[in-house]
Amino acid sequence: MPKPAVNKNATQHRVQSGETLSVIADRYGVSMQNLIALNGISNPNQMEVDHTLKLRGTPKPAAKPVAAKPAPKPQT
Repeated sequence: MPKPAVNKNATQHRVQSGETLSVIADRYGVSMQNLIALNGISNPNQMEVDHTLKLRGTPKPAAKPVAAKPAPKPQT
């Protein structure tokens, strides 16, 4: 039985039992790295069933650490 057609322009995917991140990425023509960044995935080997993944968009940049300002010198 053939698999149902996939909407390559989809913006979300609900993880099904047995799916891996690489299978999902290949199915929608996106990179695993992009899926990881878009969804804040810390362990791509542990996908949660029924989790909805973002497939498109711009990953949020990681917060840049703010340099601490030096303490003002005491006036003498």
